[in-house]
Amino acid sequence: MTTRYAFLVDTYATELLKVLSVWAMADDADLDVRPRQDDPRGRTLREQMVHQCQSEHGWFKNMLGIDAPGEVLPAERTRLG
Repeated sequence: MTTRYAFLVDTYATELLKVLSVWAMADDADLDVRPRQDDPRGRTLREQMVHQCQSEHGWFKNMLGIDAPGEVLPAERTRLG
């Protein structure tokens, strides 16, 4: 994209890569652990990463009108998915 605002698309891509890179660093055993097991309000790591990917997408789409092609989340919501 060679427009005045191409940097916004690049920023969107780097934000998603950042989220997914952090996701990939976790151990599989940690993905579904809540911060406090007796408190369902705290998100698991998997829930947080899904939320963050969807939030990044929503922010760029709704605030800036950038709707990235393809899926927001990997088909397999695992550490390496």
